Amino acid sequence: MISPLEYRASCLAVADTIARTRTATTTVDPRHAAATHAVLAHDVYAHLPVPPMDNSAMDGFAVRVCDLQGNEPWAFPVVGDVPAGASPMEVPPKSAVRVMTGSEVIGDGITIIPVENTNIPAGPFPCPTEIIVTQAVAEKRHIRHKGENVQQGDCIARAGQSVDAGTLAAMVSCGVRSVEILNRLRVTVITTGDELTDLESSHNLRQAHIPDSNSPMIAQLVNDTQLADVHVVRVSDHSDSFINTIMSVAETSDLIITTGGISAGAFDVVKEGLSAAETQQASHMWFGKVAMQPGKPQGYGTIGNTMVACLPGNPVSAFVSFHLFVSPAIRVLAGLPPQQLPSVEANICGSLPTPKGRDIFVPAVLRYVDAWQATPVPFGSHFVGSLAGVNALVQCPADDKTPEPVVIPLNFYKD
Repeated sequence: MISPLEYRASCLAVADTIARTRTATTTVDPRHAAATHAVLAHDVYAHLPVPPMDNSAMDGFAVRVCDLQGNEPWAFPVVGDVPAGASPMEVPPKSAVRVMTGSEVIGDGITIIPVENTNIPAGPFPCPTEIIVTQAVAEKRHIRHKGENVQQGDCIARAGQSVDAGTLAAMVSCGVRSVEILNRLRVTVITTGDELTDLESSHNLRQAHIPDSNSPMIAQLVNDTQLADVHVVRVSDHSDSFINTIMSVAETSDLIITTGGISAGAFDVVKEGLSAAETQQASHMWFGKVAMQPGKPQGYGTIGNTMVACLPGNPVSAFVSFHLFVSPAIRVLAGLPPQQLPSVEANICGSLPTPKGRDIFVPAVLRYVDAWQATPVPFGSHFVGSLAGVNALVQCPADDKTPEPVVIPLNFYKD
């Protein structure tokens, strides 16, 4: 058996190899890129400086610094009013111009006197004819200078970066009207099992059948990554049907996720089909055991240029395996850098099983009440009814060098 960490590294290596061949891109409006959590294909450069002009950082009055000589107070006639967005005006000698936050400021030797430093009350009042300055400020104080944040031509976002709200704001502020993004990942989920019934028929189960919870669960977990479009297919426990299906969807998928059919059963068609001699020329697969519970049987590999991740069929095993192995692989396939598994210090509110040669990953509910608290849920590879509200895993290491449980928050790959 290999360790979960070794298996994760192997999956990410395959994902990285495939990601380097994904060159198809699309040019879109940056708002579309953010709405779809797209990954940038190229560096993005500023078309405009930020700020685009000198402007006031305060509501107040623009005056010449040289007119603030001697001791306060100073009296100035107000000769103009420049709301934000209005055309700027020069400040005449021994005069003041009312400005608002964001108003353009022109001329040398200008400073902004906040309204609080005058005899004028703050608020929506008509422009006064005269002000009395009660406290001076330094030259160029309260002025945001052109390009002080970003200069025209500066790189504002790097290739391989996901476009989030902050990146969108930066691009719009810098006048970027289009960006080139990597095409969105195409993921197909294949569930096997003649005993499975879809949601529409689950209210009237036939004998020896169970509802198919894996398909909607894995599809939603893919959607939760915000990096891929997902399609679901269910096939019977017949090798020919499975092989035909997976070879077909491989032509239009970047990642195929299967659940079930990889242990030692007589009808484990996933392992049988992908290991068959007639598919070996097209596929390169590994099937084996990972030193973890739940989720000991695992498989991964490629069909052509499509990654394949084979998860166990028990729902909790599939849930845990997806978070540990598939979610980070999706991130790498999408063009994002890999991340370490995070952990938080938390009090364990409940009992934990004792590992015997394998790491145990117990689903848990993580909450903050004065401190982080992780409450394990009833545990079993088939205890799908206990997954409601689960947002963490508690890792009970088999390694004597790491005796303490490790709390892993889930959904940590979102940017």
